Amino acid sequence: MIETILEFQKLQRQMPQVMADSKFKASYFIEAIKIRMEELNIKQKDLVGIIGAKSRVSEILNRKKKLTVDMIRDLEHRLQIPASVLVSSYPLQNSVEKQLD
Repeated sequence: MIETILEFQKLQRQMPQVMADSKFKASYFIEAIKIRMEELNIKQKDLVGIIGAKSRVSEILNRKKKLTVDMIRDLEHRLQIPASVLVSSYPLQNSVEKQLD
């Protein structure tokens, strides 16, 4: 657990130019959540109590909606993912698709 957190923090320090890329940031926090879920052996449905309703969990993991401050606090506390990983600004999936058109 600590090793994963330290790896994410090390990546943030070593790759500022990559972290500036909004597409990378979006997948970065999603991957952090998914890796942590795997480590804790929890499923997407288990995030319902942390993030919100089942549909909201899906929207967050698919970048349709942004994390709220309360969601970030809960994820930091329950999954022990540093808030610094979760607070990065990122485009929503619809925004990314529009930019590609």
